Amino acid sequence: MLKSDNQIGKDGASILACSLANYTSLSNLVLSLEKNQIDAQGASNIGSAIANYINLSSLTLDLSCSSLSVQKIGAEGSYGLISALSKCTNLQKLTLFLDNNELGSQGSIGVGLALSKCINLSFLGLYLCNNQIDGQGIQELGSALVKCSNLSSLHLNLFGNQIRDQGASNLGSALVNLVNLQTLILELSLNEISNAGASGLCQGLISSPMLLNLDLYFYQNKVDALGVSNLGSALSKYKKLTNLKIDLNDNKFGNDGESGLCSFLANSTSIQNLKLEFSGNLIKQKATQVLGSALTSCIDLTNLTLSLRQQGCIRFIFLFIKLSQNLKFGT
Repeated sequence: MLKSDNQIGKDGASILACSLANYTSLSNLVLSLEKNQIDAQGASNIGSAIANYINLSSLTLDLSCSSLSVQKIGAEGSYGLISALSKCTNLQKLTLFLDNNELGSQGSIGVGLALSKCINLSFLGLYLCNNQIDGQGIQELGSALVKCSNLSSLHLNLFGNQIRDQGASNLGSALVNLVNLQTLILELSLNEISNAGASGLCQGLISSPMLLNLDLYFYQNKVDALGVSNLGSALSKYKKLTNLKIDLNDNKFGNDGESGLCSFLANSTSIQNLKLEFSGNLIKQKATQVLGSALTSCIDLTNLTLSLRQQGCIRFIFLFIKLSQNLKFGT
């Protein structure tokens, strides 16, 4: 069902909720309601309708707002919506978009309470960009994730919040318990995370031995050389990792930080698709030589994307890469 950007507002959401009440046998539901000026009451009404779907196994719900929206669901709306969703205990796949809704940490706590009831989830996509969520909110959300022990795929987007070091460490503590993860996508850009937070997060990353696909987005944080070195140490635990994307654009690690990550790459033989974004970190030619040498050990690599913002450095790296003719480069 697609009703995005139609300005349906509170009244339209209530009418929609009444209509949804007639389809209680649904097992799969997609509701795209982003940019519709839906407030707290409208979100709660929609949640109440969905709560009657006892057979629901897959739900995608998009209630994202634009940054200029007047009506947002806020913490109150998230409680009403999520408490209703917590009754859908047969959910195996849940994708929830709540970007730009002024949830705050109280709202994220409500999300966590609902997730703690969804113990059968194998896939979770949670998009909470720009919601003023701090470290305490992440701690409560992480406590809920601990109970979702069957998760094999987790997509968590916390772009532009206020989780800082404590929040990143709290998230790492939660990830320790998700031992069945095969795919993990973490978007933590613009969260004022420094070395301490990155290191705390890495402690959680080492506990997912089955991981095949990993995307880490740390754009414009404050991660220094030690933080990146710890990340390399954590990644070395993944013997089956085939797809890796790391965005560390505009951090603070420089040459020394990259060498720690290169140690991991030099011993990695399983990676097939690799994307590294290191622009804005004052990486010089000597460090790119180390990176180029490390990449020669990735014997199964077929797709490589490097972003360094220094074209001379990129050309220098290519001198050190002697890989399969199937290798594709992106810059």
